[in-house]
Amino acid sequence: MSSTDGFSDFFYTAPDGLKLHARVYGETNSADWQVVCLPGLTRNARDFHELALYLSQRADHPRKVIAFDYRGRGLSAYDPDISHYNVGLEPPEVHPRAPSGVKDHRRDEKPPGGGRRKHHQDAAWRPP
Repeated sequence: MSSTDGFSDFFYTAPDGLKLHARVYGETNSADWQVVCLPGLTRNARDFHELALYLSQRADHPRKVIAFDYRGRGLSAYDPDISHYNVGLEPPEVHPRAPSGVKDHRRDEKPPGGGRRKHHQDAAWRPP
């Protein structure tokens, strides 16, 4: 990892061998809950820079913040196979091979009209 402007660049490998990127802010912060930023379809980790700096440098409760670049965005490598650019493939790449400790968290929520459904909440960084 190299430190630049309040964050470190972290590179890791996707299951298909593509080199992916994340920014890690407040790497030494030990707050109970860390923050993981997942960009929209056409966005990247740079979009979270100001928020990540604020959260990682708060005097009262600084947090570790990880902002991801999906494949083909930001500093992540471009994939020559366009079929790999889909929401079914990209989110699972975030936690299994990302900086150690990223864990998927889920919650139960009652949708309008009753019933129950499970949906993906944010991934959260767990200290190693």
